[in-house]
Amino acid sequence: MDSGLPVKRTIADQVAELVRQRILTGQLKGGQPIRQEHLAAELGVSRIPLREALKQLAAEGFVLSPVVEDAVDAVPLLAGTPPSSARVVAIRLEVDAWGRFEYDRHAEVRLAPLVVAGAPEAAPTPALATAIATRRLYRTMLASRPGVPSEILGIRGDVLFAHAASSVDLPVPAGTRAVALGFGLLDDAASPGRTTGVCFRVVDAHASDDAPPLFARCLHPVDVAEDRGRHRARLAVDGTAARTLRLETRCEGSCAWGWSYWSDVAFEPASAVDGAARVTGTAQPPAERTAVPRARGPTR
Repeated sequence: MDSGLPVKRTIADQVAELVRQRILTGQLKGGQPIRQEHLAAELGVSRIPLREALKQLAAEGFVLSPVVEDAVDAVPLLAGTPPSSARVVAIRLEVDAWGRFEYDRHAEVRLAPLVVAGAPEAAPTPALATAIATRRLYRTMLASRPGVPSEILGIRGDVLFAHAASSVDLPVPAGTRAVALGFGLLDDAASPGRTTGVCFRVVDAHASDDAPPLFARCLHPVDVAEDRGRHRARLAVDGTAARTLRLETRCEGSCAWGWSYWSDVAFEPASAVDGAARVTGTAQPPAERTAVPRARGPTR
């Protein structure tokens, strides 16, 4: 019989809630160990409730999950938008070496879609919402080149790695008058004796082969200091209908160090008012969260 009295939350429950929110909002990064002694001192609790809290998080799939790599993946799941297919990723949120023996047995691993159960609301920060939208667009772009290994095309942090020579398609929605995007080479490529230069081109995916590019720029970061770092381009487009742009990278000479990338893609709507901050995000932030993904299925 329900007494109507509020349920008393234990210290372990409160600690689990704090750590869970740090994971979901990106304060705890993928691959960042959870150090027991530091976290216990920061929260002002002993290790006993902290251990119980981490057992609870392990059972929920937050310490070990086969389909969630970091907060950018976790937050859409909370909004009820699971990945298009299950992915097996490395363990990203780990306890320290000793704790692994304590918590591993509480973690269940499965390849079925995550079960969404009741959980606290956790609105993403603006930066995390932008990262979610950007990664969603990158995955759409990667889908245009199925089968290409991640060493050539893949997501690395906030950039779409596109080792020269490569090409990838960018879908542009109707009503867009300009596309803004970043491009460059990873810093290590600028070391002496590495890249001989990479050229970046953007073309209409359906134009003839002899049509002029919408954008072209070659970078030689070893010899030209101004060619290092991230660069920006703005391309005017005909927004009367949706279109597809092809983003190409080509190496000059050796391709061994063609560590090129695209980044910061944004669409400028035709209705934008001159003088305003017009460049929009690549997608809307996820809807209000109502659930937490929980691991279920066969144990390891």
